[in-house]
Amino acid sequence: MGVGCSNKATGKFESCVFLLAIRDVFATSCSQTMSAATPRVAHLHFAFTLARILVAAAMVAMNAGCGVRHQGAATKPGASSAVRFVAVPLDSDQAAYSTDGITWRPAALPSRQYWACVAHGAGKFVALADSTTAAYSLDGIRWIPSPLPISARWDSVAYGTGGFLAVAWASNEAIRSVDGITWTVVKLPSSDAPTHGWESVTAGNGLFVAVDGRNQATWSPDGVQWHIQRLPIPALGWIRVSYGNGVFVATDGTQAAYSRDGIVWKTAPLGGTGHWHGLTFGNGRFLAVAYARNQVASSHDGIHWRIDNLPADTPYWSIPAASNGVLVVGPAPGNRAAHSADGIHWFTTSLPLSAFWHVASADKP
Repeated sequence: MGVGCSNKATGKFESCVFLLAIRDVFATSCSQTMSAATPRVAHLHFAFTLARILVAAAMVAMNAGCGVRHQGAATKPGASSAVRFVAVPLDSDQAAYSTDGITWRPAALPSRQYWACVAHGAGKFVALADSTTAAYSLDGIRWIPSPLPISARWDSVAYGTGGFLAVAWASNEAIRSVDGITWTVVKLPSSDAPTHGWESVTAGNGLFVAVDGRNQATWSPDGVQWHIQRLPIPALGWIRVSYGNGVFVATDGTQAAYSRDGIVWKTAPLGGTGHWHGLTFGNGRFLAVAYARNQVASSHDGIHWRIDNLPADTPYWSIPAASNGVLVVGPAPGNRAAHSADGIHWFTTSLPLSAFWHVASADKP
């Protein structure tokens, strides 16, 4: 008979195969032994029978081991040996990293700074501080400093066509970098909200798109040449923008704005009771978190939104991130992050220290 090996969880299949192998070998050998002409021949046949049984047992055991190695263990969402999430803090020299969004470990940053934003692209994480300091990391653990050409309060950084682009609070000066290491200054159009400037930037569909604190957006195919576009009048101000599923989405206090091309925008009710301060796209959905509230909103298209609750022990949550089936929201301030597989059911976990955290993932620039 042929020896097979499926490695069921109970191990019963291998046992049956093993017993059947012994039965066949023993039956064949006994038949040969009983027909032997002399006791000497009978003894030889019996010894040969034992040897064949041991060989059959060894073959079954070896095949079973091979099956275990080939089949492997089931991989949970978020499980990976590579760093998927990085969090940088305000006023600290300690970052945090995680392979699954649940267990976090500390990592040293080059210096103590107000690390204000972080993004991933071109095979590296890039973090900017409120100064002329930036840092990059190829693995999310070891960080290397890189200088910036100007000092500003960097509010948002994104990776898209042509590299990284960062915008600053109360300024129309931005910086761009092809590799996340060497940066140059670019000019954005003047904002209608000079005290806010361009508050958030995202990349998608071959464009960079930024929003200010009022009702303006600006878009660029290369991060150098920019064009102004009006958004619908906001209740409080469009302060975050993200891209996913072929749609640009911006959030305000009670509503969202969405655009297929980054130029023509429409509004959609968002609901809830908070100012929607954090926004990202990941795992097939937009995710917004409310300022000073335990609310989270999710949407697949930027038009239809669902409101759910975050854990109640941290009342202020920062910009979220998503990677490999896991959604993560960091605290601001605190050391309690929240993670979810579906954006609806949330669980808390601990970060290495208490801080205002900004989180980025390797799946979302």
